[in-house]
Amino acid sequence: MGMKSIAVLTSPEVPLPAEGCALLDTLPCTTTVCTPGNAAEVVGASEACFVWDTDLTSYIESQWDAFAHLSWMHVAVTGVDSFLFPKLVNSNVLLTNASGIYNDSIAEFVLFCILSHAKQRRLLESQQRNHEWRHATSATVKESNAVIYGVGSIGRTVGKTLTKLGLHVRGIDPYTSVAEGFECIYRNADMREAAVWSDYFIICAPLTEQTRHSVNAEIFDAMKASCHVINVGRGPIIDETALVQALTSGSIGSASLDVFETEPLPSDNPLWEMENVHISPHISGDAGDFELALIRQFADLADMWFHGHDFPSAVDKKRGYAHTRQN
Repeated sequence: MGMKSIAVLTSPEVPLPAEGCALLDTLPCTTTVCTPGNAAEVVGASEACFVWDTDLTSYIESQWDAFAHLSWMHVAVTGVDSFLFPKLVNSNVLLTNASGIYNDSIAEFVLFCILSHAKQRRLLESQQRNHEWRHATSATVKESNAVIYGVGSIGRTVGKTLTKLGLHVRGIDPYTSVAEGFECIYRNADMREAAVWSDYFIICAPLTEQTRHSVNAEIFDAMKASCHVINVGRGPIIDETALVQALTSGSIGSASLDVFETEPLPSDNPLWEMENVHISPHISGDAGDFELALIRQFADLADMWFHGHDFPSAVDKKRGYAHTRQN
């Protein structure tokens, strides 16, 4: 078995944690951390690449022809849409992602969004700031209807979490038909029917050509006027112009948005000023020791790779998301 080599690609702005570097040093192969300043040479001589700074997709695409020896690339993120440029998609390079790492954190964040909305967090915080002692009635979430768009590993974890709280959960997915805790799973073509039923419409889907702007004016028009939309998937899945119109007109009630069509969200975007919108800066999965968990996941995969074992999952580069590999 020849010595294999791994390049860890990052930038000075996104350093690896020291404990993570120490873990990578224990791998039974040559592991070199590089930045765009020397990555063409380092990655070009390596058989595997761990992309730590996942904002370097444009650089990777521009240098792809120099990465002639790569057989495997792992990215420290779940959504891989920005990595799926034609040369990578059409190559023989196996692509893996951080599948599973963010599941629990995102499920907790979705629960936080639902409870914050139902229990009038914004009103109560306003009353506290103004030293006001006024009675406020909140809603109960038990027996509410939650639709989860995207029944992958994240969506399934969200579904299990909400079911335990007493919500009725249904899904929307083009391939999955049954999942624990889900009453039923609609196909994408039946999204309007699912939207009519929902009190909470939660987006956990990957960004693909099929999902881009799939939550649009037609879907918003089908929702209840009280429906709360939560997006922890990808920003462009929502037609943002249609969303603003729906929120302004009262076609839907409110939204909790962690992802947007343009990030960072421009300061002049009307969503900032809406009282019925809760904005967070793409942080739904960033909780606890997630950075170290990402590096541990890669180290485990690298050990499998070094010993010639199959990975438990890989990205389907045509479909645009990870799936469990069939042996």
